[in-house]
Amino acid sequence: RAAGTRFLFKTKFQKEAGTCGDLGGFDAMRLGGIILATHRCPMHNTLVSLFSVFAGVSVYASVPHHQPTAAEALRTLQINRHADSTLDSVERANVQRPYAEYEKAKYVFFDDEYRLGSGAIKNGIAKNLPSDVTLIVMGRTREAADEARTRFEKWLPGDRLKTLVVPEGETFWSRDTVPVPVFLEDGSVGLVETRHRGGEMIAPKVLELFPVPLVSSKFDYPGGNFMADTNGNCFQVESVRGFLSESALKKMYGCKNVVTFPHEHGLGDIDEAAKVVSPTKVLVDEPSYDSAFEELGYEVVRLPRPSGNPKGTYVNSLMVNDTVFLPVYGVPEDKAAIAAYREAGFKVYPHSSNELSSKGYGSIHCMTMSYPDVR
Repeated sequence: RAAGTRFLFKTKFQKEAGTCGDLGGFDAMRLGGIILATHRCPMHNTLVSLFSVFAGVSVYASVPHHQPTAAEALRTLQINRHADSTLDSVERANVQRPYAEYEKAKYVFFDDEYRLGSGAIKNGIAKNLPSDVTLIVMGRTREAADEARTRFEKWLPGDRLKTLVVPEGETFWSRDTVPVPVFLEDGSVGLVETRHRGGEMIAPKVLELFPVPLVSSKFDYPGGNFMADTNGNCFQVESVRGFLSESALKKMYGCKNVVTFPHEHGLGDIDEAAKVVSPTKVLVDEPSYDSAFEELGYEVVRLPRPSGNPKGTYVNSLMVNDTVFLPVYGVPEDKAAIAAYREAGFKVYPHSSNELSSKGYGSIHCMTMSYPDVR
């Protein structure tokens, strides 16, 4: 447990005396519905078992792609433990603080694929982006990128539409793999490398557009599980998809304070449960998170959860300046969610997310990334 970081559950099962002595035990960590156990013997410091908390049935038996497989979850835990063990030897990045999504945005990323009902959403974003924001569309090949330009240029003039050829790495879930923007100590913008599902291969391509300093990272950390405000408060969930220690977030992202919430529902990312929309207001659909935000001085506004869709969430919206692209589900709760964003001062464009969310594939925030003015 990292000092000052809140976790849901951690315990130790002490092994009987043996060749490993007092170190011969297991650390067990409950991560959103599973228990990961790691052998603590220095001779066998590997992950040795994965247990379901649901009557011994694997929670991954029918989970779609956006949720990691058991092997991926174990690999993430191994990678992050190793990276943490070498963190002291890594020079602190020249980072002042992370970019907060409610700050002025200049760019929005997504890829050219129309999977899982995302085509109508992407069209709607392109059509209704604020006039001072540029869209960056990623494609696997030059031909795919050019076709995307043809598709979207009906709504965006040439100077507000850029394409980027990204042959490798996951691009559909842009939030997880596109480098994370931060402000450096001189006030300029830098990027933190994201290694989740091939993000390290995407970073060099993004640098072709924005040749700014890149903070290298050895951690496996999905961008959907990272949220920050302008005071340097950083928020994440103790998720099987990946979360970082307080020291890692401070050293690489410039966080001043870290709050790690328990995984209560959804895939396990902070962008499914809470959204900071201003320096004083946060929209939350998980009541157990309220007190942590209130302690930091936030006004907590309750968002409903959509009925009949356990993976659905109104939190997973794309916020671009005064505009919000909001997932909706054709249920009565849609009206209250739209009203909550409007009362927070946003122009709201609702888009159906039934296919994206009901199949466990995330939603609008997951498949997009926003950047400030990168110069």
